[in-house]
Amino acid sequence: PLVSVADREYFRDLKSQNVDKLVVSRPLKGRMTGNWVLMFARAIRDPGGRFTGIVAATLPIRNLNQILSGFEVGRRGVVNLRDADLRLIARFPEQQDGNRAEIGDARVSEALRSRLNSGQSEATYGAIAPFDQVERIFSFRKVDRHPMHVLAGISTDDFFEDWRNTASHISGIVILLLVACNLAVVLFYRQWRLARQ
Repeated sequence: PLVSVADREYFRDLKSQNVDKLVVSRPLKGRMTGNWVLMFARAIRDPGGRFTGIVAATLPIRNLNQILSGFEVGRRGVVNLRDADLRLIARFPEQQDGNRAEIGDARVSEALRSRLNSGQSEATYGAIAPFDQVERIFSFRKVDRHPMHVLAGISTDDFFEDWRNTASHISGIVILLLVACNLAVVLFYRQWRLARQ
């Protein structure tokens, strides 16, 4: 069936502005499928420069989630894609609890917001995630030529897990060496006292 997109924000922007660039929509529900999608659209103009329509491609957000699932960020890590206003576009893993992040949700840590407000286009920082209250070390980067940010976070517990395991093994070895040294000193002292008698 024919579906009109004349009321969509990306269509109105392309029609009203004399721009010759690719426009990426905010996440929206597809009118034919009902699924969340991103629209990539460009204006078509006649030789006189008058708007005659658009050419557009639809990208289902579930495809973005599959792409994000390919990143290894540990058991409690997260990777997400956000628009210029920090609204959630895609996230992996998807949360299963009641405090889940929905598409379009703009809740982010104050640490991220302050870095972006200061003009940084990439950074690494520590913060507690507003959705699940997990402390993570995050890195973000603005996507070139598109109004999006990619964020990846690894839980501090996962990050320091190898270090803690190594530290506990080294601590165990040090304790065993101290016990062995103390036993050797005690035995040496006994032998020395016996030899003096």
